[in-house]
Amino acid sequence: MLDNALSYAALGTIIAITNIIIMIIQLSPLVQTSIQVLFFAKNENFSSIRQRLSEFNSDIYIWNHGAVYNAIIIGSGSNKRETRQKIKEIVNEKLQNCFVNMA
Repeated sequence: MLDNALSYAALGTIIAITNIIIMIIQLSPLVQTSIQVLFFAKNENFSSIRQRLSEFNSDIYIWNHGAVYNAIIIGSGSNKRETRQKIKEIVNEKLQNCFVNMA
């Protein structure tokens, strides 16, 4: 799992290279499952971002929120299905208005 300093350095690099990140939210204190970073990107940029993230030793989850924007989550957990479910709950409960505002 990435520590916080490396996590922010990695994301800073990704933002500088791609210039397409919409938001970054630190979620670790909010959930039992260790979800470290959540950010949203346009779908056409997903493959390049995921390739850069895969260089770091963290599990990467992608949750499809719609046709235009998806979420990429860096996290860890023994039960990936449980982690994905928690991600859906967080996005639905906490971030729904963000997607509405971006539309």
